[in-house]
Amino acid sequence: MAAATPNLTGTLYALVPADGTTIGNGSLRKALSDHLGREVPEADYFEAQQALVDVGRLVKGKGRGGSVARTAAGNEALSLPPRRCRRRPRPRSRSRRR
Repeated sequence: MAAATPNLTGTLYALVPADGTTIGNGSLRKALSDHLGREVPEADYFEAQQALVDVGRLVKGKGRGGSVARTAAGNEALSLPPRRCRRRPRPRSRSRRR
């Protein structure tokens, strides 16, 4: 197998939902074929998918035909800076001692 082309891997990555939800391999391969206007061979699809998994931009999921999702490290939109939390003061007790 030849190395996955950057165009194919880039287009494949762009078609994976940016919000981190999974997408099935069958649906993603069909979307890739529709986007490129040509049938993408199964071997080429899985080669491009594996290249993205190897560099940590996608993770494999479950499902009958398998699925993939973006990783937080591969998706800048999901990489948010940590928030600093302040503790709220405890409310004073309203009961009075007698």
